[in-house]
Amino acid sequence: MLKLKNKLFFGFIVVFLTSFLIQRYILEKHAIPLTASKIVASYLINGIFVYLFFLLIHFFLEKVKNYLGFIFIGFSLLKFVLFFIFIYPTYKLNGAISSMEFTSFFIPYGICLLFEIVFLGKLLNNLKF
Repeated sequence: MLKLKNKLFFGFIVVFLTSFLIQRYILEKHAIPLTASKIVASYLINGIFVYLFFLLIHFFLEKVKNYLGFIFIGFSLLKFVLFFIFIYPTYKLNGAISSMEFTSFFIPYGICLLFEIVFLGKLLNNLKF
């Protein structure tokens, strides 16, 4: 089980960093500063929460296996709350959310969500209830 968790987490790190570097390259190519898109904050918030999610599940898997769905929903809700507190207000300063701002949030969120779902799915398939 530990081998599976490590493999999934390593895969997450590779995909997440690759995605960040590609998105950063595209922003730099179009001369858009990283601070304007809040891409760093978005990747940090999502990455930290996936890491915390992996840790929580790793350490408390046997104790909370019946509540994994609630933990997943709670983490998703917390990520949205943090988005609306820290990132969304800066996006709405000019009155509209551009496609660059949307992708700066949605790409890291989507990658993290996908890995959380895959991680939970693999764990649930290997658990005995």
